Amino acid sequence: MTTIEKNDQKHQKNHTHLENAIHEIEVVLQRNNWKKALNMHHWLIQSKEIDAFFKAANIFALYLNYNDHGRSHGVIAARNALRIYEILRTTKPPSMVEEEFGDEDDAALVILVSAMLHDIGMAVHREVHYHHSATIALTLLRNRLHELYGDIEKSTVVLSHILHGIYAHDEAVRCLTVEAGIVAIGDGLDMEQGRSRGPYQRNKNDIHSLSAKSISKVEILPGNDGKPVLLRVRMESHAGVFQLEEILLKKMNNSGIKSYFKVETFVHGNLIELPKLNT
Repeated sequence: MTTIEKNDQKHQKNHTHLENAIHEIEVVLQRNNWKKALNMHHWLIQSKEIDAFFKAANIFALYLNYNDHGRSHGVIAARNALRIYEILRTTKPPSMVEEEFGDEDDAALVILVSAMLHDIGMAVHREVHYHHSATIALTLLRNRLHELYGDIEKSTVVLSHILHGIYAHDEAVRCLTVEAGIVAIGDGLDMEQGRSRGPYQRNKNDIHSLSAKSISKVEILPGNDGKPVLLRVRMESHAGVFQLEEILLKKMNNSGIKSYFKVETFVHGNLIELPKLNT
């Protein structure tokens, strides 16, 4: 097989992966009758301006020799976050619902949009990109949310929760809402095969890339024993432990909802204990 044929095959595989994640988001939203969130999902996917920002974010990822920070990562993070939300909501209601600022549909919309746009600030710079992401999202979302809700006070409350979810996805920032905690963890769970969905790791072989490449599968499942969400991570080598402890654990520690999760890790099918992730 020629290099061109291999690249075409990889592109087709990545496109299929993205389309599957988009479909999975729609299934979750439709299953729960979250109509406002579904409306926003369709708009996010169809917006040419948002797509352009995703592409710009990946241009800077290329300059930095980083992995995917564009549409695919945003969609997969959103898919992960909504999976968590669907499982967790009966045990730990979203903050908007608990404090009577909105309903489950509003919370789903906040989680969806925050997760999908959390890295769009990479189009400016990696440094404080979470700040840039919130600034860009404000300009993209304000009018759309006003149109969707028809109530400037309600749409502004929803917008503020989205901006918080975007800002607090960084592991150095403390999440103040359940929704933001879900987004941060959903982001951290995009680890499969090193997120090598684009030409962003040109012969990069440091501990970060080697660790990420060793992770073959991530599953988000209903749990038990007082831990309603089970995160099951399958790895090809122990190198994946670095990714879990340096990326996922830091996000979980600042999420405010870590106690609701149990993490199971397997290397070549054998369960290994990682106490840091379950304390």
